[in-house]
Amino acid sequence: MAEPLHDDDDHPPPTRSRRSTALALLNAEPPPPPDGAVLHPPSEPDPAARKWFLAQLLDEARLAVHMYFDSRYRVSRLFQFMVPSVLALFALNYFFFAVWLSFPVISPVLERIGCVMLGVLLYRLLTRELARYRDVLDYLARYSR
Repeated sequence: MAEPLHDDDDHPPPTRSRRSTALALLNAEPPPPPDGAVLHPPSEPDPAARKWFLAQLLDEARLAVHMYFDSRYRVSRLFQFMVPSVLALFALNYFFFAVWLSFPVISPVLERIGCVMLGVLLYRLLTRELARYRDVLDYLARYSR
């Protein structure tokens, strides 16, 4: 017969004393940065640099036009294929709910919901590509001749 290796009654389980997480975070020093790392402190946004919403919207539209006609920049494949697809889905949405499946109250509501969802998708695609274009312009301003 096999006997147990240890008897639980003979030895009580060891207890550990732990510091609280808040105390450990207060006393902890940040780790040193890796070799070659460049650390920049976060910059506070200038309240005077914030623009009115319509001015920002016009700047974004102007930047989008520049992005399309800039010969140094090539849009991403996702943007290249998704924008025409979303525009085609706008047309399909209209034909589906206004022509093919026309119910008096339900069809206009579903069509508007579809338009809003496609508009948000188009907006997200455009803002993502504009952020990428801004990064490229920043890179070109720093390193091109």
